[in-house]
Formats: sequence, structure tokens, C-alpha cells
Amino acid sequence: MSGLVPSTNQTKQSYVRKPAANYGVRPTSPAWQEFRNGNFGLKASPTRGRSNDRRGDGQAAGTFLTDLSNAGSVATELKFQHLDDLFEAMMKSQWLTQAFIKVVTLDTEISDLSATTMTVAAGGANFKTGHLTRTLGFPTAGNNKIARVSSNTATTIVYPAATFTAETNPIPVGASVRVVGFQGAAGDLVAATTGGNALTSTALDFTTLGNGVGSGRWVWIGDITNAGNKFATAGCNGWARIAQGGVAAQRLSFDVVPSGFAADAGTGKTIAVYTGDFMANGTTIWAFDWESQQTGVASTMYEYFYDTLINGYTMTLAGGKEITVSFDLVGNQADTIGTVRYASSTDLAPPAYGTMTCTTNVGDLTEGGVTLMGGVNCMSSGSIKIANNIGREAVVGPLGSSATNVGAFTGSGNVDTYLADPSIMAKGINNTLSSFTTFTGNNSGDKEGYRWDVPAIRITPNSAVGASNQARKVSGPFDAEPHPTLGYTMSIGRFWYMPS
Repeated sequence: MSGLVPSTNQTKQSYVRKPAANYGVRPTSPAWQEFRNGNFGLKASPTRGRSNDRRGDGQAAGTFLTDLSNAGSVATELKFQHLDDLFEAMMKSQWLTQAFIKVVTLDTEISDLSATTMTVAAGGANFKTGHLTRTLGFPTAGNNKIARVSSNTATTIVYPAATFTAETNPIPVGASVRVVGFQGAAGDLVAATTGGNALTSTALDFTTLGNGVGSGRWVWIGDITNAGNKFATAGCNGWARIAQGGVAAQRLSFDVVPSGFAADAGTGKTIAVYTGDFMANGTTIWAFDWESQQTGVASTMYEYFYDTLINGYTMTLAGGKEITVSFDLVGNQADTIGTVRYASSTDLAPPAYGTMTCTTNVGDLTEGGVTLMGGVNCMSSGSIKIANNIGREAVVGPLGSSATNVGAFTGSGNVDTYLADPSIMAKGINNTLSSFTTFTGNNSGDKEGYRWDVPAIRITPNSAVGASNQARKVSGPFDAEPHPTLGYTMSIGRFWYMPS
């Protein structure tokens, strides 16, 4: 006999996220966020015991169920926005987001757009003079653009004359305005080196610019496509990191700057600086409830897993391949697989962004401030790993009850290069503090992406001699530690728009 059986290609996994206060509480009317993945290893893990009773007939006594947990690894590919909830959980933190307004109800959150003024229901006060905004989803194509804010009120965002074409149709659901950076007036932003590397201003107040401008944030200086919006000195344009305590009204100080950063008055230039949302590791706990659907059978089957925490994370960048990520999960309890769906469930579609690769989606890669893209120090592969050191112990109580301890946040990884330059090898023996930073982003459209920063690492490299006719490589495992001034072990910048 033969027959058709259900396929793994007919499964779908989704989650509902919840704060620590709801740990142990089942969801009510859950809206399941679909989660695309290549391998979903989360499964129920019953623990059984056996009675020590002697039977007298030579047989062992019966067994019993003593605990019910869930655990497993979930593997997927890096895509913009798809994993943002999970990133918060593995970082034990929250995104510090820049100002953003999106229309949810037709013509409501944004109700009008004239040549100079966007009328909003609330939140206009968060869009400050000098902010660069990205508008999307407006009926008139030319209104979807980058534009500089002139002024604001609680219900208006005001731009220079003739910035937009007045919209005559209602503002549709999905239209949005988002802060993506800031821009100085002509000649206002200056690259300075006296007293440390910095941007200075006369008119623009850096302290007013919100979450994109703060200690540890990476910013991109200059607009590559417009010479009038970047410094004439090439070394003043590119990635820079704001120093701890580096935000003052008329001075933005950096602890990392592009190679060749020098004094430049920016004469006649309206310098643009692009910023992102920000997150550093913290102590905020997030848990997940998961639903797995199996279709291709007579009746769709459902599996449920509860109170799942992210214990570990690995992002791997291997030459010539896609960027892969995996999450190690551990949680409590599970429901028996069945044909009845969780009560009042609804579904949320995944974001539309595609897979990032190491071929076309790595825009920057440095170890200790030295590029690993091209030249003698090119990287063959690398990784960033996180562990939250979660411990779970069963307790007296209902099946699946536990005492769960979320431990210290630790970071590690690998930087594998070639032995053309001995500098990485020397850092191991000399115990030199280094860093590992990369930008992974889309290569078209708004070029959205993430800036990964492990700012303080110690490398333990080796360069074993392999077989003949092999490239001599350096294996560079590293351990991360809190940065001596920034205070955190890792940060992620989320950029919704990049000029390059």
C-alpha cells in the first residue's frame, strides 16, 4: 500500500510576543505573527520517571510524566524587519525608535499634505527643525521623498516652500513619515578636530534630535549622491560613532570616525547625516508563545508552545553565501497536537523584505577599525554569538511549572581572515582590545539595514598550517566584554534609509 503524507513545505510557524509580566499567562485572542524559517526545531520535551517499586515478577515498575518543557533551535536567513521582535528578546532590550507616524485609519493619523505642511493627529512635536524625514505611501509619487523639517507643532510638520504637491485624495492607510537623519543649513555643520573629532554647529541643536542621536549611535555622514550634502574632504564622510556623553547643543563628539577625518568648514554645504533606531543589550525580558500549523492533511493540525525565551543567538557571515541566523529557545509547556485552533486566533503577514547575502548585502566590515573587505585582511567568514545563560528547573506544582533564571548576557564570535597581515595574530598574544562591526543592508530601494557593533573584544587567533595548496588562514575566535566607556557588550542600529 502507498499514500500521500504531509510535507514540511506545508507548515507555517507564527508567534505572539509578551513581556515578562505575562510569563506563564496564556494569550487571549492572539494575533499570530508569521515567522519564515528554514528549520523549526522547537518541540515539546516531556520528562518521564520510573517507579522504584519492586514487582516480584522480574519486571520494572511503571513510568510517570514529571515535567513538560519545550526547547529547540530555529534557523532562518537575515531579512530586514522580520526578526526585530526576536532581536529585542535576545538582546534583553527594546528599540529606541526615531519619530514615526503611519496611517492606520484612512485620512486620520495624517489627514492632509499641502505644499509645505503635513497635518497629523498627534506626534508632530517629535519632528524637530533639521530632521530629515522619509515619506512613503502617498498617492502623488513625487511626495514620497527625503525632505528636511523646517518647524513643527503638535499637529503639523512644516517643510520649506514647494516641498510637496498638495494631496487632493484622502491620505491612504499605510502612508507614513519617519525620521531618518538630520541636515544642517548651508555652512552650519562643521567637521572639527580640536578637542577631539566632532561635528559642530551654530544653529542646529543636536540635543533636540531624539533617539537617533545619542551615546553609542552610529551615524552615516554625507550624501554620496549629492556633493552639496557632503563634506569636500572625503575622509569626513562615512560611518562615525557618537562617544559616551558626546551630545551637546552645538557639538556632536565621536569616538570612531572615518579614516582621514579632518577639519572641514563645510562652506556652502548642507551636510546630511543619516541616523537609525538603536538598541544595546539590557535587562528587559521578552517571552514568546508559538503556533505551528500543518496543512496538506484532511484537517489542519496545530501545535502550541508556551513561555519560550531566547537563550542563544548566532549570526554567520560566510563568503559567497546567504547571511544565516539561528535562535536557541527554551520554554515551558506545550499543547497536544490537534485539529482545533487556539480560540480567537488571527494572523499577521510577514514583512516583504528579502534575504541578505554576504555577496551583495554587506556594506561595511571592520575589525579594530580596519576594513575586512578586500585587501590583505579580507574575511573569509565571521560570526556573532550571544548567550543569555538561561537556567530552567522544575518546581513543585502543575505539570510544566518551573523556576527560570535568565543569566548574564555574554557575547562571542569568530573573525576568520588570511595570514597576509600579522596584526590580528599579534592581538591575541598582546591581549589587545579590539572590536567587530558590520553593516548588513538591502542593496536597492531605501537600502534598509542593521549596524552590528561588538565594541570591545579579545581575540584568540591561530593560524594552523593545513595541507598543501591551501590558503593560509587565521582563525579568530573572540570573546566580548562591556565597552570601557559605552558600558554595553553589543548594540544594533536599525537604519530605514541609507544614501549608499
